[in-house]
Amino acid sequence: APRLLGRHGHGGDAYHPSRKRGADGRPGEHYVPTGILKANFFRKHFASIPAVAVVVATFAHGDGGGEWAQLQIAVEARVAAVRRAMATRDARTMLVLLPTPNPQAAAHTEADPLGASRALALADDVDLGERVTALRRFSGLEARHVAVLEAEDVAQLGQAMRRFFGTLRSEAFSYYLRSERRVKAFEKAASRAGLPPEVNAVLSARYFTKVAFFYEFQNNREKLSKYYAQAYDNCVRGVPRGGDWLWQVKALCEALNLKLCAAHLAEGAVAQAQRQFKRHLRRFAAPRDVGFAPWRHEEWLMRQHICFAEMLRERAGVDVGVGGAAGVVAAGAGA
Repeated sequence: APRLLGRHGHGGDAYHPSRKRGADGRPGEHYVPTGILKANFFRKHFASIPAVAVVVATFAHGDGGGEWAQLQIAVEARVAAVRRAMATRDARTMLVLLPTPNPQAAAHTEADPLGASRALALADDVDLGERVTALRRFSGLEARHVAVLEAEDVAQLGQAMRRFFGTLRSEAFSYYLRSERRVKAFEKAASRAGLPPEVNAVLSARYFTKVAFFYEFQNNREKLSKYYAQAYDNCVRGVPRGGDWLWQVKALCEALNLKLCAAHLAEGAVAQAQRQFKRHLRRFAAPRDVGFAPWRHEEWLMRQHICFAEMLRERAGVDVGVGGAAGVVAAGAGA
């Protein structure tokens, strides 16, 4: 029977959170935001929303027509299900076919690891190319979105494996490029909608954060730094600070500041990262409205000192230790 590998290598349907239907992200004329950014935005895109979905199926060389027909039906059903689940996300679907080991090939692999196993595996399956072509057409997939990876391709990073990863990377980058362009269109529409300044500030902070995040997935450090900085400025200067808004501002600015510091450190600009961190501390030096728990502000600051110390330690490649971490904290506190 055909075997399909699902999420984490197990059979079953994968889960992909869908975008809200009936809403394209553009604010209405009387839109009133209740928050800056969803609390799970970063985690959701890191862990739950794939840029590319890969359906993996196994088959045996020399399978008869009936067995291959079963595989074709199973693959088409899985590809269709994944596409439906990801339809609102505009993500691509790829197919990887993994041949099961051939006993005859395994006996000759040690003597000729570069070619014998592949030759024997394909000897009984001369029409594999035609079968794969028929399968991808039946499933509605492009040729570049289907890969047959032999054991040697995976173990030795062969040409087929490199080509597969190249296509995977290209499609992932394209997904995040489409995503940031879509959010930019939302930001442009919001800026022309005649909304109140405080609403525009919230939306700008939200949209610029998303654009920067999608640039981060594209490894575009120049653009991600630019848009994270714009999101940070809109957040600290224009978003209201009353009630729950203050803690929303602080939570987002904490994340944005550390991302800006990480971007500087990735470029080797340690001094610039330190200046960014100190500017952030100066902006939030006063506790302001901490309500019934004044210690929350100090805990919030200390957490960031620890995070930044860890980032510097990783950058230096040495163990900072207690004294080093304390030095970073002291330097920040005295800024």
